[in-house]
Amino acid sequence: MEMAAVIKKAKKIEWKEVDGETIILKKEKNKFFILNKTGTFIWKKINGKNTEKKISLALAKKYDIAEEKALADTKQITKKLFSFGLAKK
Repeated sequence: MEMAAVIKKAKKIEWKEVDGETIILKKEKNKFFILNKTGTFIWKKINGKNTEKKISLALAKKYDIAEEKALADTKQITKKLFSFGLAKK
């Protein structure tokens, strides 16, 4: 279980926050993705400096939820971001 690696956004993407949600455009594939409020919070924390653990602790504090729940939510969202090529470790 590797949680020490920092996460960064992929290159060749554009994103914009609209009404608390984030729209991500992957230019090379002409595809877009929409993140809900939780996904947007996590996305904004992906900056090449934070690990999943750090992001999940910030999520737990922001939404006053258990750290285990925040880590599970963070992993679920980052897994999808990785699989779509929007973020990487």
